[in-house]
Amino acid sequence: MRRLFFILLLGIVGCSRITPDANEDLQKTCGLRKEELSDDRFPWAALIHTKVHKTINGVAKRTTTVMPATIISPSHILTTNSIRFVNNSLSVYGFESMDTNGTCEGENLVITEGDLHRRFQVNFEYYKALEDCELQDLVSRVIVPRGCNQLDSARVMILELKENITFTENVGAACLSNSINRWLAAEQVSVYGINSSAVFEDVQYSPANCTTVSEPYVCARKIDETRSSCTFVDVSYYREAICETTGVCVAPPPTTPGLTTAVTTEAPIAEFTTVSSDAPALTTVSSTTTTGAPDWTTMAPTTTGYSTETIHAETFPPMKLNNSEDSHPSRMEPQNPIDINIHVYLE
Repeated sequence: MRRLFFILLLGIVGCSRITPDANEDLQKTCGLRKEELSDDRFPWAALIHTKVHKTINGVAKRTTTVMPATIISPSHILTTNSIRFVNNSLSVYGFESMDTNGTCEGENLVITEGDLHRRFQVNFEYYKALEDCELQDLVSRVIVPRGCNQLDSARVMILELKENITFTENVGAACLSNSINRWLAAEQVSVYGINSSAVFEDVQYSPANCTTVSEPYVCARKIDETRSSCTFVDVSYYREAICETTGVCVAPPPTTPGLTTAVTTEAPIAEFTTVSSDAPALTTVSSTTTTGAPDWTTMAPTTTGYSTETIHAETFPPMKLNNSEDSHPSRMEPQNPIDINIHVYLE
């Protein structure tokens, strides 16, 4: 099985979209590993710590959430989308209004101004106790693929780094798969994520038979468990947007009849949150690059065809850390969670 890697050394300043040559090199080396790491290490992984402020009973409080992420290039980290559009402005988890609405680059929301992107800090040493970790302010841009058309339903977010991650012979980025067939044919796959104690776990899953759900969703069940299946997100739905905004581009799969999968109507396994949203889709009128704030309207989103290239993501609740109002992790959005954390499966 091909594996994934991250590295702690940082180098070249001034990241953005990687070049075609850099992407070609990336596709040749992504997912490769020559050394085994200990069981508590997930070499492809990082944690994103997000600082937010919210008011409870008239009292302003500072909260930090944490969610897992996956490195997909020397410049880019893929994670769940936590940007919301509330009261005519952008916010993190809907807790507070920010000082920018970002810009639209085609269908994609890009945030570079203001302090919103500085709310995200990257932790490459997630396997250590928090007090031993040094959080780094590395994010220069926040990208929400297809976020200008459908921000409330956009499931993934890309953090672009100020400095490139320097890969070595034994470490590198995760690969983006180009076919859902590898997932559907697998007997079991390893899934990583944060448990209720904010500790990384590696759990074995297998694809599950589900009913009546279309892209970008699939589902799976824990090995040797009889409880209901969990909902996953097929990130290949955002493949073209990821390519446009990051330069991380994979060859499209061969043309095949459309594949659909489904989700049961049973309740999900207790330790995971479901994917849902009551808010209407928000759409910008223009599909061209703009230099101003997105023109949010209630028009129906434009649909485009996306192939079935696949990464799968599982839902884990974001966690509050010790500088929150209590000392125990808890869910941040119990009423209407739509937080997806990315897990990559490779053969």
